[in-house]
Amino acid sequence: MDHNQVIRFLDSLLKYCLVGVLSLSTLMFLFVFIINWEDRFFGTKLDGLPAGLYLLAKWLIAGVLAVAFVKYPRYSLHLAAIAAMFYGWLVVDSSITIQRNGTGYFSPVLTVCFIIAVAFLIVHAVVVRCYRETGSPGGIFQ
Repeated sequence: MDHNQVIRFLDSLLKYCLVGVLSLSTLMFLFVFIINWEDRFFGTKLDGLPAGLYLLAKWLIAGVLAVAFVKYPRYSLHLAAIAAMFYGWLVVDSSITIQRNGTGYFSPVLTVCFIIAVAFLIVHAVVVRCYRETGSPGGIFQ
């Protein structure tokens, strides 16, 4: 297997992982939106309508990103950047929320989601930048 096949396989694998993670996030936020309108925003507990709107926004963002990855593959680089910002926001929000007396770290699940999004962004940027439409390597891989 040459490096062209390896990097394209890694690109596809990370894309499907990101779509799966976004789909699971969509279901998770929908479940919380339906069952219980409570959420935290940078350590502040939200109840009622503000929590519902915040959960609705997170649900819509994750859902739209998951559908857009499938429907518009030519915009994968832009969508990956948006997904990385979305999961980065959730990691920062959760890291502030779970701190108690200055201790506490971050959510490992959201961190893994963020790492998947950033890894796909980097690998896909390399694929887009260094490989032509014909599939032949260009740029640094010549």
